[in-house]
Amino acid sequence: MPTLTPTLALKNYRSCRGMEGDAFSCTLYLNGKRAALVEYRGDGGAYWYDWSPSSKTNMHGGPMHDLFKAYVDALPEVPPSDAYPYPLKRTMDCMIEAAVETMLANKQLRKWCKSNKALVYRTPGMSGTDWFITRVSNTVRHRAVVLKKHPDAEFGNDRFWAPPKAA
Repeated sequence: MPTLTPTLALKNYRSCRGMEGDAFSCTLYLNGKRAALVEYRGDGGAYWYDWSPSSKTNMHGGPMHDLFKAYVDALPEVPPSDAYPYPLKRTMDCMIEAAVETMLANKQLRKWCKSNKALVYRTPGMSGTDWFITRVSNTVRHRAVVLKKHPDAEFGNDRFWAPPKAA
């Protein structure tokens, strides 16, 4: 059986405050095709999916649902941690939540790097959404200071700007 790795994209993201956190709606795209409208009401309940093409129910809907479900089911369990002493099975809701967090983190990173006047970096031990934001501009000299202390630092500025050139 071939490995299922669909490309997942979220578009038309809208959010507001809910009873227990942020509520949101967005459109889920799998492999570039519209797959579902996803809604979370921010009340601590489950996510709601309206699959495309629509079927008899809103919870299960044709080939896009089957592709996403098969992909999520093939992922390994989350290993035990201090918060959960047992392994956790991944769900479609968890995958959507992770995609939303990644999308929002990238949006924030783009905002920080917008003017290229702040040097934004992270070290290998940091999570995918954590960054250091400095009050110095993105110059070769300032990068050298960071690289001296953290030789394998990743610069967020490089995602949106060409690295500065030495004068």
